[in-house]
Amino acid sequence: AQLGAVSALYGLKLDGISPDTPLSSFTAQKVGGAPVVGDQVEWNNTIWTVAVMDGNKIGKVGVRFPEGSAPGPGLFL
Repeated sequence: AQLGAVSALYGLKLDGISPDTPLSSFTAQKVGGAPVVGDQVEWNNTIWTVAVMDGNKIGKVGVRFPEGSAPGPGLFL
């Protein structure tokens, strides 16, 4: 998945990050290495958790918003 597609789904601003950035690359940069299941990234007032890996790509990520600030407790993509 591309960061732009996921961000658009949740109404998050990219703040200068390319929308074409692969989610795996973005996460790797934030965690300081190749992402693995369970890695968490805090970004844009959300917490993203790697739920499933498909080889070296993220297969699913959970997105959690602070209580009261989102349309639900989190979704898996």
